[in-house]
Amino acid sequence: MVEKLRQWEAPGVAEPSPAGSGLSVLDVGDTPERYLGPMADSGATTVVFVDAVDFGGRPGQAVLLEQQDLPRRSCVTHRSGLGLVMHYLREQAGQHCVLVGVQPASLAPGAGLMPAVATTVDGIAAAIREALGPAVGE
Repeated sequence: MVEKLRQWEAPGVAEPSPAGSGLSVLDVGDTPERYLGPMADSGATTVVFVDAVDFGGRPGQAVLLEQQDLPRRSCVTHRSGLGLVMHYLREQAGQHCVLVGVQPASLAPGAGLMPAVATTVDGIAAAIREALGPAVGE
């Protein structure tokens, strides 16, 4: 998804964009806590995390979660709780954070992206672009 979203990012932007400049994409891998500074300093009002989430759905099914919706135990693939990262960004930078979770076919190490999941990821990237409208990529 990162590659798809970067197509619409401001030209030449490798780090978070200045406030008001449209879409900024940051691949935080499985350690979002390492990117708290760049995320908090980005000027973004909304931070959207997209990740595999085992919520018991069918592969490729998506769910939108707010910080308070996250279970106390981790439901995502990150080492530290994404809820803590979301809480920090809200409290320290005033950012609204959401998680778009996609049910994977498998969470086993090395498991590839199954077609149903890939289709959902493509749809999420297109929806983000659509939501941003002419500010991005047009």
